[in-house]
Amino acid sequence: MASSPTTLTPEQSQAALRTLLEGPAMSPPPGVIPNFHNPPNLNAFVIMTVVLCFAFATLAVLLRIYTKIYILRALAWEDYVIVIPWVFQIGEIITGVMVTRHGGGRHMWNVRLQTFFEMLYWVNLTAIVYGFVVFFIKLSILLQYLRIFAPTRKGNIACITSILRTYYTWKIAQSPDISYNVVRMGLWTSAEFTTGIIISCFPVIPKFFQHIGPKVSSALILRSKVMKNSSRESASAPPSDKPRAERLKLPSFKHTFTSIFSNAETDDGYELYSQQVLPKAEHVQLHEETAMPRRDATRESNQRPAAKVATTRHDLERGYGMF
Repeated sequence: MASSPTTLTPEQSQAALRTLLEGPAMSPPPGVIPNFHNPPNLNAFVIMTVVLCFAFATLAVLLRIYTKIYILRALAWEDYVIVIPWVFQIGEIITGVMVTRHGGGRHMWNVRLQTFFEMLYWVNLTAIVYGFVVFFIKLSILLQYLRIFAPTRKGNIACITSILRTYYTWKIAQSPDISYNVVRMGLWTSAEFTTGIIISCFPVIPKFFQHIGPKVSSALILRSKVMKNSSRESASAPPSDKPRAERLKLPSFKHTFTSIFSNAETDDGYELYSQQVLPKAEHVQLHEETAMPRRDATRESNQRPAAKVATTRHDLERGYGMF
């Protein structure tokens, strides 16, 4: 008597499906335990490749647009077209990041089956963006080729990157480890985009360096001359500790005071104080503007009636020299 097939309740079916989705997307090799939390990945290579490729592509587009607008002053259709794949490359970077966030760059036994299905969704979006990027890059090159008949050997590098990307596409189809190889293919895809954009801009970029090169060289030569002259002037310049009047070449007066006269007006008249001889270390150096008021005061004192001057401090204390 044949046994009836085992039927599962809806709850059991959901539990079995949940268990399958939470498990690895592929059976691991013998002796390998799946690692879902911190598995080995290609994130470092992805970041380095994406940053370098996008930086070089952006630089090439900016140099091309600047040269055609400000130097050659002639924009063509291919110059407008090349901006479109550069914008789409930003979209390709975004979808590529989402691929890596959903298991891309890991071995399939380290990716949950549910996460693997989400990764495939972003891989399909990346493939769609790839088609737009490649189309507009080739269209820009074709328009430029028809206009100036650029040598075909300049596109060899782009062809090499396309061949390598095709190789990894074939390898993905042959290998079951899709989540790991799809990112390796994506790295060569970024290189293909960048080289395509650079090759499209290559006929224009030399014009920029031909225009800016002489200006940069003359600026560097002028800078070196200025630095040499400044070094010579600093070597032949007088020491900085010289007096300010001598550095500025202003007239100065050196006057050794043998006596200091202090006049004070009182009810009885004037008092003339004693002569005080200053030691040699206390000689005072005055500028012209500071010496003039003292000279005027001395002239006024000479016009006053002569008085007996105390000759010593002892005589001054005793009251000599008073009117």
